[in-house]
Amino acid sequence: RYDLPWDAGTLQEMYRRSGDYRPAMEKVVASLARDHGIRSVILSNMVPESAKVWEQYLRSNPFAPSPRLYSGWHGWLKPEPAAFHAVMEYSPFLAPYTYILVDAAKNNCDAARKEGWQTIHYKTHSGFLSDLGYYINSVED
Repeated sequence: RYDLPWDAGTLQEMYRRSGDYRPAMEKVVASLARDHGIRSVILSNMVPESAKVWEQYLRSNPFAPSPRLYSGWHGWLKPEPAAFHAVMEYSPFLAPYTYILVDAAKNNCDAARKEGWQTIHYKTHSGFLSDLGYYINSVED
């Protein structure tokens, strides 16, 4: 059990012990930015206290996604349409179909598709990488 306030070291330790996929996802996001020029955004249902810790943790990563939108700071939750619209406000020149939501919750993926987004329902890391490879190859062709 971890009590608030957490710090970035506590967050890293939690992920290490739980086998959480987030550190592996961070490597993928860094690779997307560095190797493919693909921008990532964090869209998270997170309470303000957790978002503050997550921000502290991400500040040390030069490839951290930006913008980072947290429900606790903005007043919406995925799968509400307002969550997806908030992301699109940061990149209004992009069409909805150019966004890809990667999410472990199927209902969030379903809601994003209703907004015109592409989605990857995260079940396993290897499955995610395979699905993501399809999108990268289709963009680069």
